[in-house]
Amino acid sequence: MSDVQTGRGGAARTVVFVALVVIAAAIHVRRMSPPRPATAGRANAPTNGIGLQQLQQLEMLAKYAYGVEHLLRISPQGAQQSQQVRGQVQRGLGKLTTKQTYRLQTTRQLAILCAMFGEAEQARRRFDRAAELSKDPRERALWRRIFGDEKLTSAQLANDRQSLTRMQLGWYEHLVVEAAARKAGDSALATQAHQRAVADSSGLAITLVLAAIGFVVIVALGVGLLLLVAILATSGRMKFGTLDGLKLPARPLFETFALFFFLMEVAPLRPAITVAALPLLPTFLSLAFAACSLGWLSLHLRAAGLTLHEIGWRCRRWWEEAVWGLAGWLAAIPLVLGSAVFTFLLAQRMLPDLPPPSHPIQQFVSGAPNLATLLMTFALAVIVAPLLEETFFRGILHGALRRRFGPWVATIGSAFVFAAVHPQLPLGFPPLFLLGATFSVLFELRGSLIPCIVAHATNNGLLMLLMFGIMR
Repeated sequence: MSDVQTGRGGAARTVVFVALVVIAAAIHVRRMSPPRPATAGRANAPTNGIGLQQLQQLEMLAKYAYGVEHLLRISPQGAQQSQQVRGQVQRGLGKLTTKQTYRLQTTRQLAILCAMFGEAEQARRRFDRAAELSKDPRERALWRRIFGDEKLTSAQLANDRQSLTRMQLGWYEHLVVEAAARKAGDSALATQAHQRAVADSSGLAITLVLAAIGFVVIVALGVGLLLLVAILATSGRMKFGTLDGLKLPARPLFETFALFFFLMEVAPLRPAITVAALPLLPTFLSLAFAACSLGWLSLHLRAAGLTLHEIGWRCRRWWEEAVWGLAGWLAAIPLVLGSAVFTFLLAQRMLPDLPPPSHPIQQFVSGAPNLATLLMTFALAVIVAPLLEETFFRGILHGALRRRFGPWVATIGSAFVFAAVHPQLPLGFPPLFLLGATFSVLFELRGSLIPCIVAHATNNGLLMLLMFGIMR
């Protein structure tokens, strides 16, 4: 009788965890789907979506366009490069639809970009929308004085500058002051505002950062190609056997990952609370949910007299595992970059309107108020994310699939899920899949999560430095 009850209880538990995975997958697919056009009943509901991510990328290009202008005196290619970047901004603005609405500050910023980069009609409509959102009739008059056909006097300019300061537009304020000063005939103020826009865009710093990271990528690509050739030449001697002999069955691992996946997908269902009010709250929720999921796993480990060694938390010599992680990342670079370039070129040819890959962390980087927030964001991406993701995707999901289907199915399956749950879809899927597969191979070869974490942290660290250099 007890065996029958145990069997029924086990089947019921399986149904529960499968339901959790299905619900989490449905939530994820819905969140990753493009936003629907605004209906008549929701036309006035400010939203943030793919358009906001595109705006951040356009802002990055606009800052770069302003930043490289000071190189005109040094390099004759500066003017050509600036015009090329300005052209990219104009094309990006032209693709944005005016049907999608945004919050007040985002609407203002997008309208200013449209006005400064030749999209006059779109700028007018967005300035009108900003005035509606602010519920201040004086704002509509302000934008029409600066960017419309109305005359702008020096006295009005002084008053408008005070209004602009109260709006807290940041870098965009320099663009508006420059346009207003030129219209009012104050060339000295226009030059000063332009210089501030160039200085705040950190164009020289961006150029140096891009050059430094480009040099690192070229070196990494060369070393990675050599390592990849060496790995392929000796692949016959490499064996996936370090994870053999593990005692914990696959079922508790599947359940742990299902619980983690469900909790992580349910957490952002109230973005107005978790993102707008407390931007770092989703991170703390992630840590709490990870702890709950690992708590479920620890119950099974303790009942079987086992430890976290079962999911790869073990290390013989940490420096040796770190070297393996760096070598694995370098060997993956040619494949990852090659897939990213191929996917981008294919999309440009077949799906030119498809938005480029972007990540919500761009919002934290571009809007970080101080150095402490930037450092915290960097720590989350380079330390917390690799620890959590490698524990759950490699140690738990890969381990579960390996126990049931073998190492190759586990490598492909865990890499697929790893890429699918990231927000950079669809163009980011191929490089993310190859990265996930690389981390799984390292896990198979070493039997430890340390190389996977090191490779993951190295990749995220380089990307974060690139993002800091461009967006700040």
